[in-house]
Amino acid sequence: MSRYQLRLRGSESLGDVLDRLTAAIWRDILAHPEFALLGHERKESLRKKLKGIFERFIVRYDVCGLQALCEETIEPAGWNTNPASDLAARHPWQSGEVKRLVVDVEKGLEEFVDALVAAIFREVITTPEQAHLAKALRSDLSEAIKSVLGPHLYRNVACGLFELCKVAEKVDQWE
Repeated sequence: MSRYQLRLRGSESLGDVLDRLTAAIWRDILAHPEFALLGHERKESLRKKLKGIFERFIVRYDVCGLQALCEETIEPAGWNTNPASDLAARHPWQSGEVKRLVVDVEKGLEEFVDALVAAIFREVITTPEQAHLAKALRSDLSEAIKSVLGPHLYRNVACGLFELCKVAEKVDQWE
């Protein structure tokens, strides 16, 4: 089974990705007239909810990427239709150039998307009268999520299989 990684440039942080995702989702939400009057405080509340989902699904390990085979078996995930060369496989001695964060899902990426969309719905669909908007909004939100996360998303069949991985320690994914 493949594991997924979010790969960030050394100058990027998970917070940067979260901010881009929040902005893209907020644009999609405000494009629906029913939500046009939502205030900025709701956007901040949404960001906090999305951050909670990130913390549930995205982890970073102290030794990730230090095995040559880790990088030799990495490939762009399905959402990554235009892979950036600076996020591609690296030699272990170049590990500081790319931050590797594991997207910890059991069944697939839809599990992560479903959790993000559920958090968004809890924030913006607050009355029974708005429930009919969920289907159209779901499609827009899924596309926004894929467009922001896709360029950073890679899959790896060897991720987590080495002895070094088994003793890896979680580190702060927000650094």
